[in-house]
Amino acid sequence: MFEVQGRGRYCPFLYSVWRGRTQECSGYSPLLWTRGIYTENHHSIKRLFEVSISNISGFIPLKKDRGLSSNQVIQRLKKRLDITKIGHCGTLDPIADGVLPVTVNKATRTMRYFLRYKKTYVATIRFGIETDTLDISGRVLSESDRLVGREAVEDALGEFRGGYVQKTPAFSARKYKGKSLYHYARRGVQVPDRHRVVDIDELVLTVFDFPFAEIRIVCGSGTYIRQLIVDICRRVDTVGTMYSLTRCEYGIFGLQGSKGVDELSISDVIPVSKVFTDFGRFGIRSTQLNLAKNGSGIDGSDCEFVDRGSADEFFGLFDGEPVGIYRMVDGVFRPEVILIE
Repeated sequence: MFEVQGRGRYCPFLYSVWRGRTQECSGYSPLLWTRGIYTENHHSIKRLFEVSISNISGFIPLKKDRGLSSNQVIQRLKKRLDITKIGHCGTLDPIADGVLPVTVNKATRTMRYFLRYKKTYVATIRFGIETDTLDISGRVLSESDRLVGREAVEDALGEFRGGYVQKTPAFSARKYKGKSLYHYARRGVQVPDRHRVVDIDELVLTVFDFPFAEIRIVCGSGTYIRQLIVDICRRVDTVGTMYSLTRCEYGIFGLQGSKGVDELSISDVIPVSKVFTDFGRFGIRSTQLNLAKNGSGIDGSDCEFVDRGSADEFFGLFDGEPVGIYRMVDGVFRPEVILIE
């Protein structure tokens, strides 16, 4: 199911038509709102209901293939589903494949919350080769015939668990003076080195077959696996590069539930309320709805209910659907993002 913004009420019969079913459904739900006009007599429909991607907000579980940039994949999806506003969470390099969550329409406003979730990768190291892009697609800068053993690699991995200060690769999307670093790197322009602390929760050697090794990484936002691999190789006194990379999990999304561009449809859009499962929830009364739409705070003592989550944020719900994202300040739910009009 997914969220559709628009005027009108839910028509279960029309929803069944859109889903390709001919049997009559019963009951009403706020999950699907029609733009058409109908009467409660299903045989007196004045205008056929039309589902449009422009009225849908949520996340799409996209699985990216190798060979294309994240932006190229997103543009293909945007054109295929006729999406006006779209974004993706966490760039995957062309050499990489795997989970690439996509935000649609108003859900793009929630991206900053999603970026804090952990990611799981499986990467292959190729020892003995150093490239300018830090992966196998780049130009070879140097080579080494030094032999490396499994035990040395496992010892090196232990030095990175928990996190470390990581240099940002020259070929990356991080900005410097308004432009991506790869813009400067492709032109041979030197820019100051940039560093940041990255969190690495898990780092495990799963396969060792020199000159290759496979590692599994669970890390936080902003971690460059290419740079991590280079740093691991330096710890064992050799050079190396990233041979392959697959993002297996990101937040609630995994490889098993994700689909390629050509397999996706608007029925695959997932509501934001099902993506941010760690958010708290509180109920907005009908008398508070207009105030909520206008961005006013909601008195926490006057809500229909309050359920805390593990995160600091709350969804403000009306009839079970999110009106916005809030934080509680001095007993009042203050809006950070409004999700309806």
